[in-house]
This record gives sequence, C-alpha cells and structure tokens, in this order.
Amino acid sequence: MKTIEQHLIEWETNDRDVGDDLHRYFEEEFGRWDWCEVGEEGARIYGVMFNNKVEDGSPLACIFAAVSAQAEHGAFARIAACLGVDRKALRLAVSEWSEDQDNLPEPIGAERLLESCAKQAEWLRGLKSKK
Repeated sequence: MKTIEQHLIEWETNDRDVGDDLHRYFEEEFGRWDWCEVGEEGARIYGVMFNNKVEDGSPLACIFAAVSAQAEHGAFARIAACLGVDRKALRLAVSEWSEDQDNLPEPIGAERLLESCAKQAEWLRGLKSKK
C-alpha cells in the first residue's frame, strides 16, 4: 500500500485529489505542529512533487516559512478570541508546549491557562509602559 507521500510524488500520473492528499499528509503522516518544521516540510514536499529542491534561505523557502508562521498566528488569534484573552499572552502562556512536541510538560487545564494568560498580559503591558 502506498503512503500519501508516494501519491504526492506521483501526483501528475494519478487521478487522486492532490489537495486532499496534501491535507491528509500534513495531518496524518507528518503530524508535527512547530511552524518551522511545517514550513521546512512544505518546502521538502514541494521539492519531491516538482523535482525542484528548495534551497534554505531562498525566497521560496521564505514563502513556506511565512505561510506556516501565519497559520500558527491565525490559530492563536482564533483561540484567543474564543477565550477572550490577548493572543500574544496566550502564545506566551503555552510556550512550554511549543518547545518539544515529543516531550511535553504536564497539562495545566483551562483555569490555570486563563490565569497564565492574565499574568502574561500583565507582563506584556508592563513592557509597553517601559517604552
């Protein structure tokens, strides 16, 4: 049985939905959530699909990095809006869970997350007032 990546490599010669395969690949086979890793993998998959390696630091690599970073920013903004907290404070509050997907700290729960967001928002306000 072929992997989704194998179907992506053969995208020009099969009758599969390449968009669906790409979504499934990133969620089911790749499965990483760090935006840097996602951008790098996007560039790698582009390279294997189009037989065109993306050079580190090239404009094309920067596009993949920027797109994956904005996807993460958008996810934080959406969740922050849902929780009624500052998006930057939320990002700081969960930063420990961003460092190493394979070695996560213990969960803190919703109440402690909101408390941490409030503390981080206060810290951010303090930084702004010092400018």
